Amino acid sequence: MKFKVFLLIMVLLIGITVPRASAYPLISVHVLRDSFEVSPGDTIIIPVRISNLGNESINNVTLYVAGPASGFRYQTKTIRSIPANQSVLETLIVEVLSPDAGAYSMKVIASAGSNFAQDTVNVRVRAKIAYTLSINVGDRYLYGKNVTAQLLVNSTSNTPMIGTVEFYLYRNKKIIKSYSSTIYIKTRETWEHSLLLPKPEPGNYTLVLKADFYGNSKMVNKSFEVYQRSLRYEAEFRNGAILVRVTDGRGQGVQGINVQINGIQFTTDNHGMVSYAVDTPGTYRIKLNLDGKIVETVVGVRKLFIRTVQQNRTLLVHVLDPTGKGVGNVTLKATGPAGTVYAITNSSGWAELNLGDTGFGTVILDAENPSYLPAKISINAEKPIPPKKETSTTPPENTTPLITPAPTTPAPPAAKTSLPYTGILLILAALIFAGTSYMTFFMPATLEERLDRYYFVKIKAPKLRGLKNFRYEKQINAADARATKGRIRIDGNTIIWEIEELEPEEEAFLQVLL
Repeated sequence: MKFKVFLLIMVLLIGITVPRASAYPLISVHVLRDSFEVSPGDTIIIPVRISNLGNESINNVTLYVAGPASGFRYQTKTIRSIPANQSVLETLIVEVLSPDAGAYSMKVIASAGSNFAQDTVNVRVRAKIAYTLSINVGDRYLYGKNVTAQLLVNSTSNTPMIGTVEFYLYRNKKIIKSYSSTIYIKTRETWEHSLLLPKPEPGNYTLVLKADFYGNSKMVNKSFEVYQRSLRYEAEFRNGAILVRVTDGRGQGVQGINVQINGIQFTTDNHGMVSYAVDTPGTYRIKLNLDGKIVETVVGVRKLFIRTVQQNRTLLVHVLDPTGKGVGNVTLKATGPAGTVYAITNSSGWAELNLGDTGFGTVILDAENPSYLPAKISINAEKPIPPKKETSTTPPENTTPLITPAPTTPAPPAAKTSLPYTGILLILAALIFAGTSYMTFFMPATLEERLDRYYFVKIKAPKLRGLKNFRYEKQINAADARATKGRIRIDGNTIIWEIEELEPEEEAFLQVLL
């Protein structure tokens, strides 16, 4: 009994392990040409035979190429049906785009359901030498600015390249710079060279770029111009500010010009203007870059000074510049307890104000002129004392005097001056005249005056002879000093002014800032 059971189990196991004959189709793929040599841009046509090795038809067979992910474009096809034990011929197209040079292995695959077959295709891509040249530079540049040109060799080759690159720079058809080098460029990379021209001179320039890689030569050129405008400038102090204006040949304002005022940087606006407000007198240095041409100038900023003299109800006002010279066309404003009045100085710097219109007491004077810093002082205007009335002693008309005046005896004639006294008087007069003439014609005249924080000294040579080796020395705490002529030294609290020579009647001025 046990033996029969064992035989039954063995039969069942044998039935499970022995495969049954299958009727499912089998596929095979055969590439009829398995080797190609191509260049970038070519097209590969691969002939393929697909066979059904089974005893049933195969439906929806997919045929495609598997290869590198980049550099190629592949075609895919679908075969609707392949009868049992039959073969079909097909072609697959592969586009060679831009792969690197070298050998590639591709697979031609046919699949249907879970069954597939494949064959191998070998492709060799030839090296292709291709590149472009370019020059990046502008067309026009202002003189005074740096010019930078970028020279480019852009490789589109599918392999590294070794070759020569050279360039030539011409100015007005004459070569001024050249360059030559052997370079190595990796696949599809760019070689770049930066050419810096520091502030090139005005003229017409041409840049020529040449290259040669394995006998493949190319050349490109680019022209540009460096030009200089005819620029003019004006600089002045007016209405409390230093004004600088730059214009072109047509008188139009030029924007973007660099201007320095005492080291401070400015740039002209669209009207060609720079305005720098100042409230301190002194000399201001101005530096301009006119399209590469550097020019310098100075602008003096001066302050007005006011001196006054009261004559009864009239206030005489004298407006001076730092050298002590009267300034005309100065607008004066006087404000007092009773009101405000205005006046304008004459060509000598003098003006009169009616104190009756301003009132007496504290009067504030303002002096303004567009070419100077304004001045302002406060004075005390004293009210004049009216004259006393005299008592009349004239007797009334038609009255008889109480006392009859005695007759008047004529005075005796004056005695004549004797001759010796007359001579003495004439001699004294001659001596006084000679001394005065000597002071005027042979001695220098010196005038000293202090106004606010300024101390002024004026020296004038005599009329009949010049002045040599003049030396002025004064103990004074000076912060700064300037003179129209000669040398100045500040030694501690002493200022020393020396002039080698002054012509007859020539004047020189010293201005000291306290």
